[in-house]
Amino acid sequence: MIMADLIIDGIQSSYLKNDFGPIFYSLVKTHKPGLVVELGTYMGYSALYMAKALIENAPDHLTSELHLIDLWDRYPYRHCSLQTTREYFIKNGFLSHPEIKICFKNQDAFEAFQHYSENSIDILHIDISNDGEKLKRCIKKWHTKLKLNGLLLFEGGSRERDTYAWMVQYKKVPIEHFKNSTWFTKHYEFVTLIPFPSLTIARRIK
Repeated sequence: MIMADLIIDGIQSSYLKNDFGPIFYSLVKTHKPGLVVELGTYMGYSALYMAKALIENAPDHLTSELHLIDLWDRYPYRHCSLQTTREYFIKNGFLSHPEIKICFKNQDAFEAFQHYSENSIDILHIDISNDGEKLKRCIKKWHTKLKLNGLLLFEGGSRERDTYAWMVQYKKVPIEHFKNSTWFTKHYEFVTLIPFPSLTIARRIK
């Protein structure tokens, strides 16, 4: 399957406008993870690109897992049903590959970490209506579940994203404040891709 073959018609995602999908694909393709966990899957845009890469990595990894954690219909703001997201994976034939296990989990991101062992996750992606305070709480819960040198990806990190209407209206803590905090810079090295909504790519160093 080439990139253009992905069926994403009708998918909504803030990542879509600036074509972040291939970035998720490339990170998974090169990092060759055994376990990828995504918090806040929504309709599955980023997850589909990561699933494609995991399938293509199969010759190097006999098995890999992609865990998609979301509140789905229980989320009070923009959301969709678990089945809507699952249908996109069915359309792309991603649920019929024995070398990759895709799990759809109807769980709270702030509680689901309890189901994972220490140092078990290779890539963790967080997209849960991020703001600085929410990321601080979430990442500190998941931090030890991520392997040393594992990748932490989260939506946001640019100044434009921090001054987006709802961030200002509800006086949310800027993500830039969190990513430049003493705790975060002690445990991660990172770069932020600034096209809206921006994506911060971090590596756990401690």
